[in-house]
Amino acid sequence: MDPKISPMQPSDIKGVDDIWQQAFGALRAASPNPSPPRTDEAAVTDRKRIAHLLRSDPEGCVVARLDGGLVGFAQSLVREGTFVLAMLGVQPEFQDRGVGAALLTRALGYSEGCRAQYIFSSTDPRALHRYVRAGFALHPTVAVTSRPAGGAVPAPGLRLSQGGEEDVARVEEIDRAVRGSARWGDVEFWLSAGQRLVLDERGAYAVVGNGRLAALGATSEPLARSLLAALLHGYPDGEVLELSWIAAEQAWAIETAADCHATLRVAGAIMTRAIRSLPVPYLPNGLFG
Repeated sequence: MDPKISPMQPSDIKGVDDIWQQAFGALRAASPNPSPPRTDEAAVTDRKRIAHLLRSDPEGCVVARLDGGLVGFAQSLVREGTFVLAMLGVQPEFQDRGVGAALLTRALGYSEGCRAQYIFSSTDPRALHRYVRAGFALHPTVAVTSRPAGGAVPAPGLRLSQGGEEDVARVEEIDRAVRGSARWGDVEFWLSAGQRLVLDERGAYAVVGNGRLAALGATSEPLARSLLAALLHGYPDGEVLELSWIAAEQAWAIETAADCHATLRVAGAIMTRAIRSLPVPYLPNGLFG
């Protein structure tokens, strides 16, 4: 029986979140660096993220139903000509039955006319195969775990931003210069969810929180190296930092991580379509690009 693909509704948010947890629970558990169980606070944030994308890109958010029941979903976004497939999940018992393929086809319809198209993929061979067949190029990536000495680390030239209008506009300016498009609304979402904005007034930024680097952009490689080194050494709170989606094109980031004695491991892939090369120097977010 073919799945029925229809627009996502606000009433679907909890069901979508449940599917996401089910679909990727086993994959996370098998990871060499598995994440801890999700907290109640994180669950609230995850559902707010689903709601944020549903508000900003309703045409890019769809669900799959079989016999009236919710069995899968896809959320994608478009920002100034950049398309990102943010999330695609299918209940485990309905995988390999055409549900994921139908959702991907519908989601990619939202990418029409976009000059840059991204999917941030897990290592699931089925997902990688499906994306390559859809015309996406595969860029293997590594993930990094820092090993800071502990304690807050001073970093001259950097400051924590309160997320004011001027600072968010500066981030958008850097994004347009580096990746060709800004993420209007997404930075504000990160900040509302408790992430912190680190700024280098010379032309670099990073969004960090909950022990993860959400994104980093800079107008030059030296600025990017300097900012990443400060974060890996523990700025601003001395905490261990996780970062992902570092492709070979971002050699500056891999070299900086090695210089900082961080742990590197192969993990996932950035899939691209309609672009010649990845934006550099830039470390993307797996959900917002």
